Amino acid sequence: IVDPNREAAAKVAAATGAEIADTETVMNDASVRMVFIASATRTHADLAMAAAAKGKAIFCEKPIDLDLKRTDECLAAVAKAGVPFQIGFNRRFDPSFRALKERLDGGEIGAVEQVIIT
Repeated sequence: IVDPNREAAAKVAAATGAEIADTETVMNDASVRMVFIASATRTHADLAMAAAAKGKAIFCEKPIDLDLKRTDECLAAVAKAGVPFQIGFNRRFDPSFRALKERLDGGEIGAVEQVIIT
């Protein structure tokens, strides 16, 4: 667990049995094969690129970055490293969205022209 809030880190570590560490330690630890990035948005791209460079699988909360150029740089680094990369998006597993996707895939609804999620 890497968290500048030591109290929060301690709670998660106690609940999961994980160790508390710093970013450099985690990135350089070969036994850590995957990172879950749920930090401030401004840190996502740098952390994801660092993890990719170390060959770690990555789950990153959205968005990757607020700047499109930084997002593209991050995606290029991940692609170059060839590591698994997933963006967290809570609607992906929402039952109503899944049902809509199934109906679209089945041709029941018709051609999609626009999707608006609020």
